[in-house]
Amino acid sequence: MQSKHRKTLQDIFSDPVRGNLVWSRIESLLMALGAEKNEGNGSAVTLRYRVKAVRELLTKTGFKS
Repeated sequence: MQSKHRKTLQDIFSDPVRGNLVWSRIESLLMALGAEKNEGNGSAVTLRYRVKAVRELLTKTGFKS
């Protein structure tokens, strides 16, 4: 895993949840881990909630802070 992805992973698991992460960094991490990008219509929820959702996903797949 590249150092930028390790830093993003640390930021995702930081407390309190950061709302100022750049979403493209999170996307890049997820794609490096094998995720596929699927864009939908409509607006997205607040970044803080998306970070929490990514944190839960990573925890369920075995990643830890």
